[in-house]
Amino acid sequence: MRVSTAMNPSLLGHEIIGNVSLRVSGPARRTARWLCQLPDVVFASLVAGEYDLVAELRESSTRALQSRLVELRARPDVLSIDSAIYLHHAWGPLGAAGAKPIDDLDREIIRLLIDDGRLPFQAIAEEVLLSPSAVRARVRRLTDANIIRFGTVESRGSSERQLAMGVGLRMSSSADSVMSLFASSPNVDFAVETIGRFDIIATLVADSPSRLLDLVEELRARSDVRQVDSWIHLDTVKEDFSRLI
Repeated sequence: MRVSTAMNPSLLGHEIIGNVSLRVSGPARRTARWLCQLPDVVFASLVAGEYDLVAELRESSTRALQSRLVELRARPDVLSIDSAIYLHHAWGPLGAAGAKPIDDLDREIIRLLIDDGRLPFQAIAEEVLLSPSAVRARVRRLTDANIIRFGTVESRGSSERQLAMGVGLRMSSSADSVMSLFASSPNVDFAVETIGRFDIIATLVADSPSRLLDLVEELRARSDVRQVDSWIHLDTVKEDFSRLI
């Protein structure tokens, strides 16, 4: 587990975010190692379920995403892929980024915080040649505008304290009610509306398999949820959202 800082992708020219599920032949770790070398792959996880790997790709355009998917399909160790495109930039519980511009000093401060999310304002001030109070004001402005966020990063599926399950929902009506539920739930680590294979993709977290099952059953019982697919995160092999700076 580490303390990290990440920047909202919507301010960095990453207009398209895709979720890709892969079936592979042979060891899935081998394919995962190749995926992790791709600069546009910011998340990759070995999973149990219908697929062997899931990944998140951030691209400048739909054409760029299409080119990457063609490359994935052409690999002999990839049997098939399914994909979905996020309807908006997924940013955990923070929502959309504010419209406030950032300058070179803001970017330098963010770079330092990505390296160490606990870096004191005094240390940052010495690097960027500002006063600690000026650095504090800039960091507060960036966080208030949802441009950056701080948090602990823990590999999904690797902790005995917390299990993670991905779910894909097909809805029978609007997704608004489920998304509102997810926004207020302590058991939802991530949720986003998508176009493609699913209408919603989310990550559920809990301290036991039985609690994860309860969460999935609650979703299946809803009249506005037509179908629930699920997969267990076994090993997160890449989680590098900070590289977008």
